[in-house]
This record gives sequence, C-alpha cells and structure tokens, in this order.
Amino acid sequence: MRATPQTPRQTYWNRVLLNSFWIILIVYLSIQFIVSLSLWSQRPETPTRNDYIEHSLISDSIIVSLIIILEVIYRWRPLWAQLAITVASHLFAVLIIVNLSNELHVKSLIMLFPLLVSMIYLKSSYMIATSAISLLYTIILFTKTSIHEYFPITQTIIIALIFAGTALAGFAVIVRGRDLMQSLQNSVKSEQELRIQNIIMDRLSKIDPLTDLYN
Repeated sequence: MRATPQTPRQTYWNRVLLNSFWIILIVYLSIQFIVSLSLWSQRPETPTRNDYIEHSLISDSIIVSLIIILEVIYRWRPLWAQLAITVASHLFAVLIIVNLSNELHVKSLIMLFPLLVSMIYLKSSYMIATSAISLLYTIILFTKTSIHEYFPITQTIIIALIFAGTALAGFAVIVRGRDLMQSLQNSVKSEQELRIQNIIMDRLSKIDPLTDLYN
C-alpha cells in the first residue's frame, strides 16, 4: 500500500512548525544564557560552570540534534514529517521543562506546544495521543505536589484546566476544520459537474445529434 503524497499545504505547515522549533530554541537559549551570566556575576559559586555544562549544554545539544533530525526527515522523508514533528514536539517540551528551574512554575505550560502542533495538523489520533500525554504529565504534577502547599496545588489545578480547555478546543477546531474541508470539496465537485453540464449543453446546441454536424 503506497503512502499518500503530501500536498503543498502540508509541506508548508511542516516548514512553519520547524521554523517555530528554531524560534523557540533561540529564545530559550537566549534567556538561559542571560540568566546564567546574571547568576555568575552575582554569585560566581552558584551555579558553577561545570554544573552549567552538565545540566544545560548536554540537554541543549540534544534539543539541537532533535531539530536537525527533523530537518533531515523534512527534506528526505517528507511522508514521515508530520508524525516526526508531532512526536518531537513532546520530546522538545519535556527537555525544556526538565532543564528549566523549578522556581519557574509556569514552565509546565510548555506542554501546550504539542497540543497546538496536533491541532494544526487536524488529526484526531494525534490530538488524542497528545491529550493523554498531557493528562499523564498533570497526574505526575499532582503526585509531586504536597497537599499542605496551597499555591502549588492551585497552580497545578489551573494548569490542568488549561490543558483540558486547550484539548477540548483542539478537538472542536479539528471537527470544524474537517467540516470546512468537506464543504470546500463538495463545492469544488459541484462546480466541476456544472461546468461539464454546460459544456455538454453547449455542444448539443451547436451540433445535430443525428448527423453529428454543426447546425
């Protein structure tokens, strides 16, 4: 069974998402570099450069390698690009979350990135898988949060509600997008049939059906 070739629009959105990977990476590295310089200037002993190399450069290298692999797949295996980008968006978000400081509580919202990627592709299977992973991540957040800490629990509940709202919005967008695509296809099909009928009627009006000669 041969795979369906990608349409120009699919290729376009793959390129847009890859560009978003690069933009997020550049912003993330810039913030990380500025924060590290600030810490070194104020407290040279914390974190040390060895800690920075161990905890930051290694994970940053993995993220860069991941995006390079995506670029290779985009160019040489375009049929795998959608699935590869969707899977990589989860790894990308997890690597950034793990590498960010625990004091940055909103870092969990980075998990919205895979949800948005699945939403753009208008595929329910991607959205279901991504929603399940987000649910698992939320459960892990709850297990790591102490029941005696009010603000972390509140933040976790808010994050869970944001994930749930985004997932529901994603399914709604997918359903609406499919309806619009189906309506567009039906409209194009009806227009083609009408053109064919007009051509046939024009021919019948100009040619004698018995002699097949022009009137």
